[in-house]
Amino acid sequence: RVALAEIALEAGRGAEASRLADEALRWEPENWSARMIKASAIAQLGQVSQSRQAFADMLRARPNDPEVQVRHGYVLLAENKDSEAEAVFRKLYQPGQEDIRPVVGLAQLMAKRKQFGMAVDLLGKE
Repeated sequence: RVALAEIALEAGRGAEASRLADEALRWEPENWSARMIKASAIAQLGQVSQSRQAFADMLRARPNDPEVQVRHGYVLLAENKDSEAEAVFRKLYQPGQEDIRPVVGLAQLMAKRKQFGMAVDLLGKE
């Protein structure tokens, strides 16, 4: 169910992802992947403040978990908390790393600020 929820989330089907994550959590309430997918899915559905609170709770429990951090960064971006999102993405970004989400988050912030050349340059280095 968790894998299906992740696929639904990536496809932009927040309601389906939320439902599947809920099903997984009924079987295993402490499943971190399902919790993160649920929090991301409700952000997709426009419940951004609830999502932020869910990620804040997860960050208190696992402050150094990069998966929680990057997903939280995207929620901050959705809330237009650009400085906070940037701090998260910069902390996680390392040139050449396999996980491209931090660099994509930084590029999205640059594009939002109309710094298109910088965004393209940053992505071009990856």
